[in-house]
Amino acid sequence: MIPINNTRKNIARAKAESIDLTGEKFGRLTVLKKAEPIIDKRGTRNSAWECQCDCGNIKIVRQSQLVHGKTKSCGCLQKEAASSAKRTHGLSGQCGRLYPLWKSIKYRCYTKSSKDYERYGGRGIVMCDEWRDDFKSFYDWAINNGYKEEKTDKGLNVLTIDRIDVNGNYEPGNCRFVTNEVQARNKRDSIRDNERFKICPICGKRFEISQRNGSKTCSRKCGTELKKINHPNTKDYIKICPICGKEFNAKRGGHYNQAIYCSRECKNLSESPIWELNGESHRVVEWAEITGINAHCLLHRKDLGWDIERILTTPIRAKRGEKN
Repeated sequence: MIPINNTRKNIARAKAESIDLTGEKFGRLTVLKKAEPIIDKRGTRNSAWECQCDCGNIKIVRQSQLVHGKTKSCGCLQKEAASSAKRTHGLSGQCGRLYPLWKSIKYRCYTKSSKDYERYGGRGIVMCDEWRDDFKSFYDWAINNGYKEEKTDKGLNVLTIDRIDVNGNYEPGNCRFVTNEVQARNKRDSIRDNERFKICPICGKRFEISQRNGSKTCSRKCGTELKKINHPNTKDYIKICPICGKEFNAKRGGHYNQAIYCSRECKNLSESPIWELNGESHRVVEWAEITGINAHCLLHRKDLGWDIERILTTPIRAKRGEKN
């Protein structure tokens, strides 16, 4: 008895061999005639057809590959698709230095390892989506907005890209191509003509500055006078100690705002708790002087749970070989 599976395979094979594909077109392939069957590794006979590709090549293709659309050319279609995938903008050889410029802008705006990232991406400066994702768009804008492939005698580019607003992004409305001289005057630290001259606040003389955060006065003498006005005098450093009421110079060591007490002793007194015994109230450091017991010992006794009378009246135990 013949197995059912083999019977089905024979019927399917017979139907496949009875199909005539001559003259039909599949993708770029036009069927010319029936070809010798292709025998695979398992010994199965597969119907095949001789086809001509639009590019002129002749190729033998299995019938199943043609019918199911798995083979559409001699291989030229796949090569063209691979070549198109590798081609990013199709401007190689004619974009000049615009493509390296486009890459360098993206690098300093988005790559944290760039040495210029802090001055660009670190300050929030980015490239607009229109340019960031499409070099062709950046190329077309540059060509239509004054870009030229010109260099000086020293090999430097005559025109460079410049942001009109130095704090703005790289986008069509904020960029232009200018000379290096114009770009140098448009830096954050450059001085505009209307900011180049100042009036001295001491003598009223008009003077010129060389950098944006330059001198505030016309001379060193006026600068000294301005410093005296803006800084407190020695009298302003005098404070009164809240513990002993004594006046003292609060600028000791150059830390004016940190000095509160006139001495370490007064500071210790301010941090020492107040104990009361027999109607007398003193701080712990003062009780230490009265009783002759150091303040550390008195505080330690308090931590042990002793009452105030026992703390202040119990003498210190003598060391071995000594008397109390």
